[in-house]
Amino acid sequence: MKDKRRGFKLAAMIDIGSRAIRMDVVELADGEKPVLLESLEREVDLGREVFRTGEVPPGGIALVCDIMADCRRKLDEYRTATVRASASGALCEAANAELVAELMYQAGGVAVELSDRSEECRRFAAAVRRALSAACVPTDSRVVAAHVGAWSLTLLGIEAGELRFCEVLPVGSDRLPEGLRDGELARAVADRLAGSGVRRRLTDILAGPGPVLVVAAGEGARRIAGIGDDAGEMPIFTPGEFRERAAKFPGAGTAETAGAVGFLLDVCGGDRVAVPGFTTRGSLPPQEAAEDPFFGVDLASMSSALGRRFAVDREVAERRAVVAAELWKKLRTRQPMPERIRALLDASARLYDVGNCFDGADTGERSAWMIGRLLLPGVGSAELRLIAASVRFAKSGLDTPPVDAPEVAAEHRPPLFRMAALLRTADALASGDRFSGMRLNISGGELVITPRIPATGAERAELARGAELFMRVFGLKPRLGEVSL
Repeated sequence: MKDKRRGFKLAAMIDIGSRAIRMDVVELADGEKPVLLESLEREVDLGREVFRTGEVPPGGIALVCDIMADCRRKLDEYRTATVRASASGALCEAANAELVAELMYQAGGVAVELSDRSEECRRFAAAVRRALSAACVPTDSRVVAAHVGAWSLTLLGIEAGELRFCEVLPVGSDRLPEGLRDGELARAVADRLAGSGVRRRLTDILAGPGPVLVVAAGEGARRIAGIGDDAGEMPIFTPGEFRERAAKFPGAGTAETAGAVGFLLDVCGGDRVAVPGFTTRGSLPPQEAAEDPFFGVDLASMSSALGRRFAVDREVAERRAVVAAELWKKLRTRQPMPERIRALLDASARLYDVGNCFDGADTGERSAWMIGRLLLPGVGSAELRLIAASVRFAKSGLDTPPVDAPEVAAEHRPPLFRMAALLRTADALASGDRFSGMRLNISGGELVITPRIPATGAERAELARGAELFMRVFGLKPRLGEVSL
């Protein structure tokens, strides 16, 4: 069945959701739109069971394993070698999630990715950005996007092309009382959102002028819009048109979507509602990793937005991030530091002072605590712990790296020390604007830092206080050079 033409290949995406397991088999060709060959769906009820008991019960495990075995048989018919399976929502929150994923692998021979919330947000944001670009939405638009699922609701805020807001809220029909009518469901979702405090957080971030485009994604939104799961479609409605259509199409997901969109229209003053046709499976193309490996731009903008929310001085954070990046570029040949570490270092520099929101005298512990509870798209729990630990160590004043960092995985400990040394030095150089455009030269055993404006005595003393850690990690003594007049 496989097309033998050069440049074509078959791939499959499997989505394990809260209410169904779906598989798409597609034909891919370089530079061409994927062609859907077959789409399969089997109902499950993972959301309600996990919500009630905290885990997938034995009957549910047997069902999902049978479905994965059926998927395997279909994949063998197509001789599909490229397969990606991802679980979202309820299964990821189940206490026995890893066991279920292993049994599904044994049944179907396909490894199941247990996506955490940060990865789900990253995929959703990437899909929204692709849809906006395909629809030629101006890049300077202010956009609020909502994906209403059976288990949760994901909210994004995009301003001038940058991701500024991202949260996953436990709002979904599986978490709402049973037996509610459509109008009651819509009000229940709006009430949950209002009670979550998201109104204040969202408006604090998206405070700029101009109208807002509300993007509503998910099965319920597509049903209201009258479109299928075609990623190329994105009709746009006025708020009145969207509400009228929602009233005409009752059913699973539509009432919850109507409630969430109504809330966002009221909060953001949106003047249009767009409904993209992409699905969760469509946001998991096999070539995604090559297309967007690090999500660095969005990570930087999200870190800046979160920092400002928690009393971080924007100008100081920006200077710290710029200086840290320059140090990283100069020193990466002396110490191996992958490109991924640069994105995490940038986030660390921007979130360095989030603990200031407590009392303005943060010593690292508060900032680390705060960072460990943030949602950064594309940053998993292990990397989030790395960011938090590097900030805590950099602010601690210790010159000797701690030998025990149980919260940090073993492979992340070398980057931890390097990031901490770079952060401490960058923070010492971020107090004034004289270090933008600085020159960095390695001479003997020194890293000579020459600012464009002569440094003050206080800045020299601050750099000297952090020099010991830098020397231990990089084998270089940082020194401020003299500016030639």
